[in-house]
Amino acid sequence: MAGSALHKLTCVIFAFIMVVSPYAKANIPIPCNLVDKKIEPCTTYLVLGGRPTTRCCIGVRVLSNLARPGVRRREVCECLKAFAASANINATYARDLPPMCGADLGFMISATLPCPP
Repeated sequence: MAGSALHKLTCVIFAFIMVVSPYAKANIPIPCNLVDKKIEPCTTYLVLGGRPTTRCCIGVRVLSNLARPGVRRREVCECLKAFAASANINATYARDLPPMCGADLGFMISATLPCPP
């Protein structure tokens, strides 16, 4: 049973990598719908607290990889800013999410804080 769960998790991670790779290596703008798909599994945590799900943390780590310094970081930040405004997230939960998932976005997920240049 544990092997089956590990296999499923491996498949999910592989699928995320396949979706994100073209954006990470090329100068293709990152669409907000891609960012939204990665952060949406975190909505319950960001609004109500508790513990982020595995799927949520995988998405946060993918976004962390996309949000390297420079233009990409600003694109991801602007998309997350719009998501935060529409989802009415809790600022404390948003601050705590990346470290809880073992990720560093390089900015705070916030509807009001400015994105890095």
